[in-house]
Amino acid sequence: MLGGAGQANYAAANAFADALTGNRRTAGHAAVSLAWGFWAPQSGMTAHLSDSDLRRMARSGLGQIGAEHGMRLLDAAMGADRSMVVPAILDVGVLRAQARAGTLPVVLQELAGRVRRTAGARAAGIRAELPGLTELVRTEAAVVLACPAPMRSTRSASSGISVSTR
Repeated sequence: MLGGAGQANYAAANAFADALTGNRRTAGHAAVSLAWGFWAPQSGMTAHLSDSDLRRMARSGLGQIGAEHGMRLLDAAMGADRSMVVPAILDVGVLRAQARAGTLPVVLQELAGRVRRTAGARAAGIRAELPGLTELVRTEAAVVLACPAPMRSTRSASSGISVSTR
């Protein structure tokens, strides 16, 4: 559903399965496509994951599905009136923390619910945008003032006085 680096082959195959499922349901046939979250029991697809990989996944908000819980999720998915279901465990607390920090992917924002971003996160976002805006403001001011080139501001290290030049 979200994937990561190296998942393009799975994404293509899953997109086909999702489309096939949708077509079957439109034609009146039973079908459901499942986009499974991470299963805790090791398998051929997950045996290579290190403890570091598992911690990274947990920090992203993705929990591990135990075998018994997975079977309950399968039963629930089979009874769903949808062509595509995502049986996964997500840590809503982690998602909310990411939303407050402004790092939560848009596709997960509804799951996190309404949260207020912290002032620190807003300030960091503004600070990141300011350097690019300075040149934009200078360029636009030059156009408005009919100057041939944007004004450049230099600050004297000894006096702290700013001087505008072209």
